[in-house]
Amino acid sequence: MHYFAWQGPRRMLYCRTMLRALLDSVADFDVVHVDAFWLYPGLAASLACRLKHTPYIISPRGMLIEGSVSLGQSRAKSLHLATAGRFMLDGAAAVHLTADLEKEQSSSRLRGRPTFVVPNPIDIASFEGNESRAQVRRRLNIPETAFVLAYSGRMHQRKALPVVIRALERVRRTMEDVYLVLAGPDRGQRALLSNLVSSLGLEAAVRFPGRLDRPALASVLGASDVVVLTPYEGENFGNACVEAMGLGLPAILSHNVGVASEAVAAGAAIVTRVDESDIAAAVERLNGDRPLAQSMGARARDYVLGRYSPRAVATEMMSHYQAVSSTKRFDTSLRSTGVEEAPPKPDVR
Repeated sequence: MHYFAWQGPRRMLYCRTMLRALLDSVADFDVVHVDAFWLYPGLAASLACRLKHTPYIISPRGMLIEGSVSLGQSRAKSLHLATAGRFMLDGAAAVHLTADLEKEQSSSRLRGRPTFVVPNPIDIASFEGNESRAQVRRRLNIPETAFVLAYSGRMHQRKALPVVIRALERVRRTMEDVYLVLAGPDRGQRALLSNLVSSLGLEAAVRFPGRLDRPALASVLGASDVVVLTPYEGENFGNACVEAMGLGLPAILSHNVGVASEAVAAGAAIVTRVDESDIAAAVERLNGDRPLAQSMGARARDYVLGRYSPRAVATEMMSHYQAVSSTKRFDTSLRSTGVEEAPPKPDVR
């Protein structure tokens, strides 16, 4: 592990010494994995690899999905995609995507580059709580018999949390034992969400525990009955909801979450539109049939432990590293992005 000090604004992580180190070393490696698509280290690694004819893989982590590009600083992102980002993608031997949905929604920006799908690893074994279910509910003033929805993640406009809150208001018209816990850091939405909760008369039913450390978050999820992640386009994978499913929670997901189709196939989730009536119907179904919710939760845990364990993901990723380094490699030079044969390399370092 090598660390470098950045120069200039931290936001871009510019570092001259990193580029020099890369130019000195990348030729010694069989394959390089670039995991910083928007930041200087990713551009530096791509440039060094192309100059030294070393194949590299890029993981955009959902950054090529239209919803991600168009949200926030879309002008800066569009400029990057047309210049530095295009340079990085055009020289990549392969592009690593974390879900079939990401592959589908990124295809127009990839220009036919080879791709493969391997999910993010989720280490449930190290995700343990420090409070019991009863302790958490007492602390949050939630009845033991209540049905609790949990959201884990940033409070950001992309997450469509106002839709979830309005769905809760619909549900509580007939089911007053339903509560919502919104756990995570504020990214510009907390005040809006609090005002919406007050306007709908839901102060007694919604909890904002804020940003939690890992044990505290695991405890809150363990005290919940279902995880909700129903964002707008641009969500990509959905790490937080997969963690919750790994703890035995069924999921209510929108079709914009990368893992949604697999989770439904595993019998671990219900997929809805980003629509308050759809989300409310899913909540009412699970609250009205607690045995169904529990059985879906058990399937969710089995699904996560089998599909997303670090060992399973690492094994799958290693096969792609070996394929890139030992069968065919892209000419990563600045002159061409065509395919050429290269002698096989037996080991990957």
